Amino acid sequence: MAARKRVSRKRRVTRKRRVTRKRRVTRKRRVTKRRKVSRKKRVVKRRKARKPVKKETGTRQSVWDGKAKRTRNGKAKVSLCMLNGKVVEKSSLIGTMSQVFRGTKQKTKGGLVKKDLIKNKNGKVCTKKRHAFGKRVFKKTGIQKWTKAVQQARKEMSIKGFYAIKKGTPLYKKARAIYDA
Repeated sequence: MAARKRVSRKRRVTRKRRVTRKRRVTRKRRVTKRRKVSRKKRVVKRRKARKPVKKETGTRQSVWDGKAKRTRNGKAKVSLCMLNGKVVEKSSLIGTMSQVFRGTKQKTKGGLVKKDLIKNKNGKVCTKKRHAFGKRVFKKTGIQKWTKAVQQARKEMSIKGFYAIKKGTPLYKKARAIYDA
């Protein structure tokens, strides 16, 4: 006899899915009477007229007039100024001492203008103040006295052209004697 397949005798129960009932949405609620509250009147502020929007970049003149924020180089109104009826960059007015002395630029980076400058005997442009200081030092320190002594000694010895003023040379001794006298 062939073996029989064992079958459980429990009854198979199919589970039923629970179906939730939807609640009815429209419920009548008890409405309480609201008290009348006096509302404050809402004050509406008047809107100001909007300023015209500035352009991001523009010409130097448009930046100067306030129509653009900055030039194409990135210069704002602060870094511009008027010169002979033209709007120019402040940085373009600053130059070297010789440029200022010549008149092609307005002032040096230190703020010196042409009236502060002078050309010395070597042809170099320097400030009047420094020139005066150099002259004062020349007289004060005794260099002027030594120069005059050497000139006098050369005249007395009738020396023309180059002659080294070394210690021990006749010119030095003569100049020293005049200087100390």
